[in-house]
Amino acid sequence: MIYLAALLASISFAAALKVMRVVPMTARVVAVLRDALSQMQDRGLDDLEKERMLQRTSIHLMGTFAAMAARTAAVVAAGILPLVVFDMAGVVRVSEVARVFATWQALMVGTVVMTLMYLVGSSR
Repeated sequence: MIYLAALLASISFAAALKVMRVVPMTARVVAVLRDALSQMQDRGLDDLEKERMLQRTSIHLMGTFAAMAARTAAVVAAGILPLVVFDMAGVVRVSEVARVFATWQALMVGTVVMTLMYLVGSSR
């Protein structure tokens, strides 16, 4: 039952990560930063135009940070929720599942599975 709970928590986490679109959001942040950097290197813009652009970019990135923090918290909560429900129902203790997640085997399997999921998702 411990492994079933660990699997359910992992699936919940991965599904929430996809639904909340955290990974694509980070890609957009990188694109915004690259665009800002290219505009900073544009010799055709004067310092005032560059300053205004940076202020707009900073405000945008602060909002994006808040959204990413909230979405990440939701993803973590989605991964923990099944474990808490199982623990409250007396089915399996969270500490038992945590011990399973802390083994090198679980870390290795989790890394391989998440990498494969990322590669399959990014190839679409």
